[in-house]
Amino acid sequence: MKRNRAPRFGGLLWSLFMATLVVPSVSRSSTAGELQKARDAGRIAFVLVTDPETGDAKETEDLIRGVMKQTGKATLIRMDRAAPENAPMVSRYRLSTAPIPLVLIYTSTGVIAGGAPAKGLTPERLLFMVPTPTEEAVISALQSGRPVLVLASRGGDAKALKACESASTQSKGKIAVIRVNTGSKTDRKFLDKLRIDPEATEPTIAAINAQGQLTGMFPATADAGILLTAANKTGGGCCPGGAKSAACAPGAKPTAACPTPPR
Repeated sequence: MKRNRAPRFGGLLWSLFMATLVVPSVSRSSTAGELQKARDAGRIAFVLVTDPETGDAKETEDLIRGVMKQTGKATLIRMDRAAPENAPMVSRYRLSTAPIPLVLIYTSTGVIAGGAPAKGLTPERLLFMVPTPTEEAVISALQSGRPVLVLASRGGDAKALKACESASTQSKGKIAVIRVNTGSKTDRKFLDKLRIDPEATEPTIAAINAQGQLTGMFPATADAGILLTAANKTGGGCCPGGAKSAACAPGAKPTAACPTPPR
């Protein structure tokens, strides 16, 4: 039986417990090129979008630097949206009319995870948007237009996994099945976004459609047909196709792909 629908989960965040902090790097050249370098190095990228009218946005840069100390491997990239070489990115992410300074976050695999205007941005809100490893996998699937079934458990989930895989098979492999260990400290905040109790003894399945909306929460006993229907359920919301537009994040309707940071 389907559980009561849970609220859409908001941000995509890191929860890292590190013995040492990695000193972040800073780059100021071509944005697309620097993003590629960050991806090749497996680094999260914070992109600070400005233009000649915003000045150096030093306060926002300092805020980003502080958050980077908590995320491990990270790169800060300054992007002048007025620069000709950045025109393709400005067009793709609809940045020409976005409020600036604007902070964008890219995963270590080069997929945009979210963004927010600098006005009112706090370290907690920015950290909230940085994805965990499992969130990165979910974002990548959404970016490619695939629905996702997230199976959260501490083990003993063979029946639930079989149902998820069956739903994926029925969708001809379009539905991505991603597992998360509810005992993982690294993914603890991701579980919070899904409203999944990390102390739960029974597996839980979260269905997310290709638009990044959480369409249902199900127990381990859910059958493949119900999961297939939930994953393919369509509806309104921002960021169709998995957050291809960074401008959707600020003030947008909360979805998996469009994070709403904590207040």
